[in-house]
Amino acid sequence: GGVEALCDAMKAFDEDMIVLEGCLLALSNLCIPEENLGSILDSGLVEMTVEAMSKTVENCGLQEHGCAVLGNLGVHAEAREQIRRFGGCDTIVVSMVVNPMDAEVQSQALVALRNLSARDKENRVLLANAGAIDAVVGAMQCHRDDEKIQERGSWVLSILGMNDENKLYIGENGGIDVIVRSMWVHPDSVSVQERALRALWTLSVNVQNRYPMVEVNAISAIVTAMQSHAEDDSIQEKGCGTLTNLAATSSKLKIQVVKEGALDVVVMAMVLHGDNQTMQERAVSLMKKVCIPENIERMVAANVSPMMAIVAENFPSCRDKATFVLEQLEGS
Repeated sequence: GGVEALCDAMKAFDEDMIVLEGCLLALSNLCIPEENLGSILDSGLVEMTVEAMSKTVENCGLQEHGCAVLGNLGVHAEAREQIRRFGGCDTIVVSMVVNPMDAEVQSQALVALRNLSARDKENRVLLANAGAIDAVVGAMQCHRDDEKIQERGSWVLSILGMNDENKLYIGENGGIDVIVRSMWVHPDSVSVQERALRALWTLSVNVQNRYPMVEVNAISAIVTAMQSHAEDDSIQEKGCGTLTNLAATSSKLKIQVVKEGALDVVVMAMVLHGDNQTMQERAVSLMKKVCIPENIERMVAANVSPMMAIVAENFPSCRDKATFVLEQLEGS
């Protein structure tokens, strides 16, 4: 009966901020176990949470715990439908905009945005239309030194960027800048680097985002991340994927990717992650993209040929691309 009692308290003391904040804090924890979902949704908690947040937009404690309630519920499809219906997506964005300097509000709101959009195409559009992208970029700008906000912000942008229109909007409205800057500010954080690379990889699918990435030194940031975290499979995979997208754009970028040290880090990744088929496939794809006459000399110096021979033998899915690279290098 705990959920019912807390919801009754919120109804009875709907003007008492201390009661509301305490109830939301308790309920945010009770929202975590899936076994509680039925009673929570039946209690009307989603509607009450949105209403309480909408009435007290400048109460940071209440906004933080309200975002936590909506975020913890947002992993469930049935709850997402209620949150959408009662205006919860707009409410979270408003909370971020009104309380830009409160790190805890921003952090909890980013978790909520992530959970609401991760498995929900409709919410990605709805949140973007509500101003979520601008709010996330703003949070990352205001809290550059906060590792948690940088990680979560890049994660949200990578998810919202799965929508084609959102990709372009993120690229045109400061998203690329804050992602790359987070990589330079937090070079030792595996989580920041991995989430940032995930976002850059997603955004680089759109050709229009590629030159803006290069202009803010994304290639150097990617190569540095791969060098610093050579043992991390995910960073190596996403780094190779993003560099491949950039190299696919033009001969100019093919040359620039190589000039900025990509060959050495990719060869090292192939050596260290020799059993990782995904890693090998992405590395070979990159090598094929950059294999143009202007890069041949550097590719020979980086010992690309021996790695191509090994991969061609060990991974049938890589054989055609690896053989192509070998033929180009041997022909030179």
